[in-house]
Amino acid sequence: MDRINRLVLGLCCVLFGLQARAQQTTIATSLPYGETLEFNVELADGQDSVYVDWGDGQRKSYKDAKQYWLTDTWVHGKLLGDTITMYGGIKRIDIDHDSVTVLQFANQPNLKKVYASHNKLTNDGLDLSGCPNVEILDLANNNILNLNLLQFGSLQSFTVNHNPEFNTAADIVKIRKSTKSHVSTSLK
Repeated sequence: MDRINRLVLGLCCVLFGLQARAQQTTIATSLPYGETLEFNVELADGQDSVYVDWGDGQRKSYKDAKQYWLTDTWVHGKLLGDTITMYGGIKRIDIDHDSVTVLQFANQPNLKKVYASHNKLTNDGLDLSGCPNVEILDLANNNILNLNLLQFGSLQSFTVNHNPEFNTAADIVKIRKSTKSHVSTSLK
């Protein structure tokens, strides 16, 4: 019996470890339930689809658009709860003009480009710690106050204009000094 308990405990640890390393993107929006949310993603190499839970606990599959000679996978669905969760690795996300209030990435090392302008993002709803290799980050027209840009060693372009209270110019200077690349910025 003790052997069976150890086996079950070992399997639970393995499953928990796999779940903890899942590639996941969490999104919330101020759009009302029943409205349609649309955005585009480019899947990470080796991914043939992503799965999206629109808030009802069910996962809907979105296949890689490259099979149709397109580069983007169009993700669209009706909001059925407070939080939308997308499972699977991505290289790029374009989620502009969607009233997004939460955008959080978990274990997305292949994510290079984040376009999330014209939303309602604040520091509380934005978590970029799961995408450390981001190269292009567009957060224009949101409500971001500050951002630790030093965590992004590959950052090449950062757009944050029209965030009324934004104050991270010192970080941009530090990045330019600490990396060989020139970070292009827009801070209007």
